[in-house]
Amino acid sequence: MSDFSYNSELFTNYLLGRLPEPDCERLEENYFCDNEVFLALLDAKDQLISDYLNEKLQPEDRKRFEQHFLTSPGRKQEVEFAASFRHSSLKTRREPTLFASKTWPSQPLRTSGVWQTHKPLICVGVVILLFVSGFMAIWLRPNSLVLPQPVEQSTTALPGLATISLSLRPTSLRSSKRNTTAEVGSETKTVELYLEVSKEIFPSYQGSLYIRDNEKEEEVLSSDSLHATKSESGPPMVIWKLQADKLQVQDYRARLNGISQGSAPIHIGYYDFEVRPPSQENSSQSK
Repeated sequence: MSDFSYNSELFTNYLLGRLPEPDCERLEENYFCDNEVFLALLDAKDQLISDYLNEKLQPEDRKRFEQHFLTSPGRKQEVEFAASFRHSSLKTRREPTLFASKTWPSQPLRTSGVWQTHKPLICVGVVILLFVSGFMAIWLRPNSLVLPQPVEQSTTALPGLATISLSLRPTSLRSSKRNTTAEVGSETKTVELYLEVSKEIFPSYQGSLYIRDNEKEEEVLSSDSLHATKSESGPPMVIWKLQADKLQVQDYRARLNGISQGSAPIHIGYYDFEVRPPSQENSSQSK
């Protein structure tokens, strides 16, 4: 780890936008290069989200969390995911068990001497009686049999969210705890890619979209008019809005180039994400 003095309070101030600009820039430079700093920042962010959901933040910190931290679409999506996971976990813990712990008798039933003596014969007689009774019931009432009907599979498309935002990092950098799956449904119009770039900002960017693991690398979508935005905290982001109806259920890779006037495009990085149909649980939550 670098010689910069890191602690949980420093990371919290950075995430809440209270850290001076020189310290912000120094921290951002280090967490790109230092794996320990990056992991420590992730832990601090998880703890901050947990404190917010559990209402443990002070009023001033809670106000800064809502006015600063939640302005980032990627961070807002992380908070929504954590809240949904917390709700489902609490619901699971509150569900009653199906059976009481003392449903069955603790001691075996006592049997008489007659049962022990004639046990084999009685068992054979019971089996024969059940077989004959079942055969007679089927023979006398053939129309009473009800065959199971085939279940028709529902082909109704799940609605999904109207706009889906993904915060992506280059494949060469760690992307742990980041959601890279866009659950596109029938009502989804736009998939927004927030592509993290370096501190050097180009006048414009060029984006190309491919199907991942396709040897031909056929271009699916492209754009030459992308631009980067700088937030108060965190690295710059290039926002690329894709039409959902142009995407299929596939694994995609976006390539980003920086464009400077009078020079050749400069490669920035690759960004991987997946398009999947929405799950039933997420669909019910979006209604």
